[in-house]
Amino acid sequence: MNIRSRFVILGQAHPRAMLRRITAAFPELGKSDVRVINSDLQLDDLPASDAAIATLWTTAYSLLKFRRTRRKFYFIQDYEPLFYPAGSTSALVEATYDFGFTGICNTISLKEIYQAQGGKAEYFDPSIDASIFYRSRGERGNRKPYLLFCYARPGHPRNCFELLMEALKRLKQRLGEDVCIVTAGAEWSPAAYGVEGVIRNLGLLGYRETGALYRACDAGVVAMKTRHPSYLPMELMACGAAVVTNRNPYTGWLLRDGENCILAETSPSALAESLEEVLRDTALRARLAEASAEVVGRYSDWAAQAEKIYQFMVAQC
Repeated sequence: MNIRSRFVILGQAHPRAMLRRITAAFPELGKSDVRVINSDLQLDDLPASDAAIATLWTTAYSLLKFRRTRRKFYFIQDYEPLFYPAGSTSALVEATYDFGFTGICNTISLKEIYQAQGGKAEYFDPSIDASIFYRSRGERGNRKPYLLFCYARPGHPRNCFELLMEALKRLKQRLGEDVCIVTAGAEWSPAAYGVEGVIRNLGLLGYRETGALYRACDAGVVAMKTRHPSYLPMELMACGAAVVTNRNPYTGWLLRDGENCILAETSPSALAESLEEVLRDTALRARLAEASAEVVGRYSDWAAQAEKIYQFMVAQC
């Protein structure tokens, strides 16, 4: 395919440094054009393009002003108005869904939401890298202490950090030395949040390190209060760890209570009870692991999803 990619960074960055980061993740993009602009006044200095894509709500406002493109797309990674409390910022985010851009949506639920507001869109299925996220040959069985993973990021309200910490404190009180709880996803001190001795925070892990960690875990707990399940449940399932997460009507396409995961009400007591049940019940964990194995087959073909979106974009242009 004769495609030339141009990355436009809005803000402060060094083009060569950004290109190195892009190339590290996607070597085939090593010859891409990377530009940095500090103001929307520089938009008219950019070369013309067949398609332009906004990847965050703030960039949607810049794309609205960009005139030198044939078609404008909006990469909707999640329902971003819920990233903020109801108010001015969330209103500005929600307004971008009325800009008339063609949506590229990360899940069928986000496509349906965008279409319900009058937009045109296509969706792709989130996928995992099966070379990193896969089940271990050995089974942990009922060995103790149980190893529990928690996705904990205090700076991201949508992940319910405070609620999860309270749930884990209750779980530790019940199981004591029979459970070892580890967290990852952000750098923070357990002592600063009153969970020293309850949780060991591993901070930010490398991509491959996460797969190895998940394979060692009996279960994982993730909370997500937007309209996307996050990639964590899929990755944990693929690695054979039982998943406990909150109920969410927008994630039913993936998360099926009692079949491939356990869905709990979003309260400390409900989450603690569900986690205790999953950890103590070896048969339940094994059944969930078997049902979740299909995740690897159904959601591990990024190439097919990229091709689907490419063909959709070509048809629009």
